[in-house]
Amino acid sequence: MRAVLGGTINDVVLAVITGALRDLLLARGDLREDTVLRSLVPVSVRPTGDHTANNQLAAMIVELPVHITDPAERFIALRHETIRVKAAHETAATVAITGLARFVPPMLFAFGLRSATSVLRRVPQRSVSTVTTNVPGPQLPMYALGREMLEYLPFMPIAQGLPIGIAVVSYNGQVRFGVTGDRQLVPELTWFCTRIEEGIGELSQRVRGIAHVSRPSSLPDPCVRQA
Repeated sequence: MRAVLGGTINDVVLAVITGALRDLLLARGDLREDTVLRSLVPVSVRPTGDHTANNQLAAMIVELPVHITDPAERFIALRHETIRVKAAHETAATVAITGLARFVPPMLFAFGLRSATSVLRRVPQRSVSTVTTNVPGPQLPMYALGREMLEYLPFMPIAQGLPIGIAVVSYNGQVRFGVTGDRQLVPELTWFCTRIEEGIGELSQRVRGIAHVSRPSSLPDPCVRQA
């Protein structure tokens, strides 16, 4: 998908999650033209050419284009939003996380959550609706006591009054989504998870059609399975 539309795998993940959040708002009758939905998103702050064996993360606040119907246009709008946020150096105001051990995804999520809560304390005037973490894990099989780890299923605790959080991790060629929510605030959590899975297929189908008729530059500039 990113080969056709540009951007990063993180943009693909965010676009699919944005579509599911849009569907949730539509189902509740809460989606309007002026609806603003923000997500706290940890991002890499590793300088170009830095090949040290650690992970360097910060967090940025991204406005999710939930008002856009078309999956591909939503992706493009989201890609431009992440570029805008990075260009505005908004990540500089967040907490950089350095020195994490290599191949330790649970530590990454723990530090990512600390980063998220730290940012929320610093910018309470900006409403953040959700947290989305996408952490690249090892792309080789991992073993413990001679047993291969077949899957890694991420989990993110919700905090600071956030009704829903989405954790994403890649491992050995797979991508897994873990969704945590407050059942009183988001009783549709299971349905929301199915919409993430279905959204991947919808965006993929839309991208296949685009690949046959146009280049990414001709698109308008607006923006796995469930564990």
